[in-house]
Order: sequence, then structure tokens, then C-alpha cells
Amino acid sequence: MLDGVSISKLNNQISMLQVEHVDVRLEEIQTEALAFRNKTLENMTFSYDVGGAVRVLNNNNQAFCSFNNMSEIGNVLKVAKEITAKLDSRNNINIPKNVDVYCEQDKKKNAKDFFKIKDVLEKYYKELMMNPVVKNGFVLYVNSYTKKTFINSIGSKIIQNFQDGGVHLNITNNNNENFDISIKDPKIYLNINRLKEQGRILLERASRKVVDSVQPDNYTVLLDPIIAGVFIHETFGHICEADNLLANMRLQKFFKINDKILDNQLTIIDDPTIPGFRGSYRYDDEGCRSQRTVILDKGILRNYLHSFNTSHIFKHKPTGNARSVYYTYPPIVRMSNFVVESQPNQVEETIKNIKKGIYACGVQSGQTRLNTFSFLPKDMYLIEDGQITTPIKPTYISGDFFETIKSITVHDDFMWNMNGVCHKGLQKSLPIVIGCPSIKLENIFLGGE
Repeated sequence: MLDGVSISKLNNQISMLQVEHVDVRLEEIQTEALAFRNKTLENMTFSYDVGGAVRVLNNNNQAFCSFNNMSEIGNVLKVAKEITAKLDSRNNINIPKNVDVYCEQDKKKNAKDFFKIKDVLEKYYKELMMNPVVKNGFVLYVNSYTKKTFINSIGSKIIQNFQDGGVHLNITNNNNENFDISIKDPKIYLNINRLKEQGRILLERASRKVVDSVQPDNYTVLLDPIIAGVFIHETFGHICEADNLLANMRLQKFFKINDKILDNQLTIIDDPTIPGFRGSYRYDDEGCRSQRTVILDKGILRNYLHSFNTSHIFKHKPTGNARSVYYTYPPIVRMSNFVVESQPNQVEETIKNIKKGIYACGVQSGQTRLNTFSFLPKDMYLIEDGQITTPIKPTYISGDFFETIKSITVHDDFMWNMNGVCHKGLQKSLPIVIGCPSIKLENIFLGGE
């Protein structure tokens, strides 16, 4: 996309702009997709997209402009400068000081592999459709390669490559009930046994007979590591994103750095430096070096997650958590690889001590609003007299986060959920990873639509 001459030209355009700071983010995106539906190959597509964004910091303001025509970068830079001159001064900009140079080699992409993938998945799809449980079936495969080039006016040059994608399976059983599962691994076709195992789990769920959902009431609820991780990510993790705190003065009063905000030993970490994970990166989308950030240390709030701007406002150090899902969006504060550390409590012992409760597995959907939460698991079971018994129809788990978090029990069965995506504002489906053990909640309301 860019050779040395074009980068040199761009650096000249930046220096001639005569502003306080400029950064430019360029993206080259190659996507391949396959879709099988109604017992046939419905779609086979290959797309290529290129574009970028500039951010100009000047006049105690900043302007963000995106583009998809490389020849227009010079004009876009001028427009961004003009915007900063027209805005009222806000004095909330933070100019990077470190010059970083980091260049990854391009990942090789072979078009022939795409046709091999099609053959592997088509064979599996036909096997899936032959199962008597399946009335209708849909298999979607997506694989995207993204090359990000970042340069700024102090001399940084950062080139990173990202790959993401995987397979989504959806089936309708003979009762017209829908079941789905996602495997966020673009190389899943190389491990057909793993794909078949996930399909087997999906078929088992589709053939399982469940009783009606429980009567609305308060229950002890044991969350498996998947829904437990999403629960902590959504309820606590997003609160600790500094831009969210800036928008809520009430939360700032309760979430003060170095205050013990929980009486339990809960420890939460965000770590984009873990090698090879979907939420990992060397530099964020503002060119800030990534780092491991301890958010909560045994109930004590140690850090917020920051962009350059929020760190300037709070007078904290940047944490390298400014991320963007696509070049048309500005970087905002996001989590990466989100970790809830284990504690020495055995799940088996917890179950034995539950007289009447619910075991919730996986997650279909969830939402939070200020201090309230509501999540819908994929599967739910009754716990009766210390035993997991009858499958029941999933129902919403709702409550007040600040009350619920006081009495949680964290266990020792830590597990990575490699299939995470995060939505925030208009920026959907950001790749993340969540690691968490099972968590027990007390006095949780179940029921409702």
C-alpha cells in the first residue's frame, strides 16, 4: 500500500502543516468469506479495502478525519487543521513524547488456500445437514488480514499485521429452535476434529429437552467461566475505561485510585502483551506501547484504562488501550485480553453446598446500564440438593452490580474464552479475549423477558 517514497511524501506534508501534533493511521484490509445455507454454497467472496484517518492536535483541540482515497491525504490534513481552528479551546490534548519505530513483515496470503478451505467446510456442512436433529443449517467462514501503518509528526513509524475470523455455526432443530456457536480461529479448517467437536456440542444442545424456565425469584447462581468473564468484563471492566468514567461524575466518586472498593480479594488485569491472542498488540491505535495493567488488586482499585487524552485529563500515565475497529472510527479506550484471577475455591464443593440454585453456561446476550446488569445464558440447569440436575429454558440474570459484587465467590477453574468480541458505542465486534474462573452470585433475580 505504501512504499518508502509515499511515506516520505506524507512526512513532508505533515511537517508543512505547522501544527502541534499529527498522527496518521493507514489500513489495508483483505477479507475472504464463505457461506453455506439451504444445502448449498450461498456465497464465496473476496474483498479488499484501503483507507485511513488523520488526527491533528492544535489550538488546544483535536480533529479526526477519515478517508478512502490515498491521493487525498494532503487535503484531509488541511481540513483537520481548519477544524481545530474553529473549535473552542478545550485544553484536553496530550502529545506523545516517545518516538517508536516497529515494523512487522507482511503476512503471506495465498488465494489457493481459500479454495482448499471451501472444500473442507463444504464437506463438513454436508455432514452437518445429514444429522436428523437439523432442520436448517448455516455455516459462515470469515478470515480477514489487516495491515496497519501508523506515523506521526515526531517520527514514529509503526507497522503491525492482524488476522482474525473463524467459523459461525447456526442450526434450527425440528422444533424451530435456533442454536449457534462461534469459533474465533481463522485457521479452524486445519483442525477439522476441533470443528466437529464444537458442532457435536451444538447438536447436543439442539436435541436436549428442557423444561420451562424457573419462576421469577431470587436464587444462588453459579456462572461458568464463559458467562462469568463476560459478566465482570461488562459490569466492571467498562466502568474502568477512563472515557466512561469521564462521562459519569457519580462513578468517579466511588472509583478512586488506591481505594479499596471491594471487601473480597478480586484481582482484574488487562494485558495486550500476551503473545498470539486475539486481543494482543504491540502498539495501540495512537502509537502507544502496550502494557500489562493491573486494574483491581485484591479489591483495591489500582488503575483505569487510558488513551493519551484521558491519561492527560486524569494526570495518569497512558496504558496503551486506545483501539479502533476500523479506520473510519477514532481510537477510544477499550479492553484487550481481560483477566479475572482465580481464587482457591473448588467448584465441586460450592455446588455441594447449594440447596436450591441455578447453573448458567455460556452467554447469548447481555447489557449493562450504570449499575444494573442483565444477561441471558446459552444454557441453564437447576441445582438441587448439591447436584446439577434438570436443563431449563434460559432466562435473564439481572441485578445491581454494586450489591451483587459484594458477595461473589471466585473459583479455581480458570479458563480462556478466545471467542470474545466487545461492543462500545458505534464500534462493534472488537476482538478481545477473556480469562476467568467460575463465579457464584448470591440472591440473584431470575425471570422476565
